[in-house]
Amino acid sequence: MNWIYYRGEWYQITIVTKDEEYRLTRPGHRTHITMTRQGLERALREYYRLALEPLSQR
Repeated sequence: MNWIYYRGEWYQITIVTKDEEYRLTRPGHRTHITMTRQGLERALREYYRLALEPLSQR
């Protein structure tokens, strides 16, 4: 499974193939976020920037 930390919560990433969009879902919750590829790339860049940044710089 693919997971991302986005806007303070952990989301599972699933692919919606008909429009090349991605769905971020939180297991146990009824809502989801649908993103384009560009939006997901931006979110991943932000996630990895935070993950690799030293704690003293946050």
